[in-house]
Amino acid sequence: MKIQPLKAFVMTAELGSISEAARKMARPRPQVSNWISDLEADWDVELFDRSSHKPELTEAGRQLLDYSRTILRNLDNLDSKVKNLHKQNSQLRMGFEQCIAPQQIQRLLEALIIRYPSLSLTVLSDSSCKIQRELQAGRLDIGFCNNYYVTSQDIRMRHAFDSRYIGCCAPDYPLNNFEELTANDVSPYRQIDLFLREEDMPDATRFSADVMQVDSYQTLLPLVAGGFGWGICPMSFARPYLNDGKLAILNHPEAVGSLPVYVMHMDALACEPFAEWVIEEGGHYLAVID
Repeated sequence: MKIQPLKAFVMTAELGSISEAARKMARPRPQVSNWISDLEADWDVELFDRSSHKPELTEAGRQLLDYSRTILRNLDNLDSKVKNLHKQNSQLRMGFEQCIAPQQIQRLLEALIIRYPSLSLTVLSDSSCKIQRELQAGRLDIGFCNNYYVTSQDIRMRHAFDSRYIGCCAPDYPLNNFEELTANDVSPYRQIDLFLREEDMPDATRFSADVMQVDSYQTLLPLVAGGFGWGICPMSFARPYLNDGKLAILNHPEAVGSLPVYVMHMDALACEPFAEWVIEEGGHYLAVID
């Protein structure tokens, strides 16, 4: 049995359209239609009722769909295993923006290692700018960044997930007494923020005249919880402090927001199966569900 007709059957059933299945398979529509017809002839069954505008599964088609999915899934797993046998010394070097918490990275790495147990991994946590420089220099393969300074046409990027941010302070900090804050209310109070780099835009994250700079969110949060100032940080880092009552979200209409995180990679890397998996699925594992 050939694989492409089976894929054509499953995709048409899932997408509800032969044209959409053809587009996803990057094949002409008549070819996909012929594959389905060939499969019906081989199995001596009608898989779709074509009398309506959209192809509808017949009873036989519904019964065979799950079996067909299982076959394709097992073939994908087999293909991955075979490729992995030939890539015992494969390595993947990944960079993660500082807004991505260790537990998020751990979740992705656990899934990656289960799928590719012989893969050698290098992990860097740094600024988006530093990660992109490392990509361009060939010292990283994949980067997850919440801002982009891409100048090389060889770097490809796509949206991975949205990272939630909050403006916060200690429960007994003066800013927590305001019923609704304005920018003028915040300005006199010390803001604790990460070090700025030359490419960063201060106006984007800084709202106070007095700013204390720190190296990481792991340093920022205890200082904010200790009442040394207020700060903006990812929800993934702040959640334990909020749960323990050590932080309060500022009473500002934009105190809770989100920023997109992009996955970036060199164009030639996407052909590697483990890299393709990270590019396609990484955002799902890194996204935090509150």
